Amino acid sequence: IGTDSNVLIDAAGELRALEYSQRLTRRGRAVLADREASTGGTLYRRALAGGAQATGGTTGIAVGQAADLVMLETDDLAYAGRSDDALLDSLVFAGPKRAIRTVWRRGRLVVENGRHVGRDAIEARYRRALDVVLGG
Repeated sequence: IGTDSNVLIDAAGELRALEYSQRLTRRGRAVLADREASTGGTLYRRALAGGAQATGGTTGIAVGQAADLVMLETDDLAYAGRSDDALLDSLVFAGPKRAIRTVWRRGRLVVENGRHVGRDAIEARYRRALDVVLGG
């Protein structure tokens, strides 16, 4: 999955759209997972495997591998009483738009409390660039 949009980047929404489009095409429910499997969990694992294949990376957590980790904001009621694959079902089909709390990329903290750690500097550079382009 992925997006070419700079307006809305929503991985869970992309997974949801994929499942819904296949439901329409195949005229059934939960068509991308086995009958006994979690649709959200299946979509998530397939997305990870596809991303690893596309980038030549690996999936999972292992000694010596880059620490690429995402922590979700699970205080939302959509996640109440949920864990494991049920949590992934809620993320894909019922979770809030802003579900990401923390992101580590190659062992470096890049998002904390839902906010990019370099956001202030990025915004300042963006505003300066707009001033240059728009003559402000």
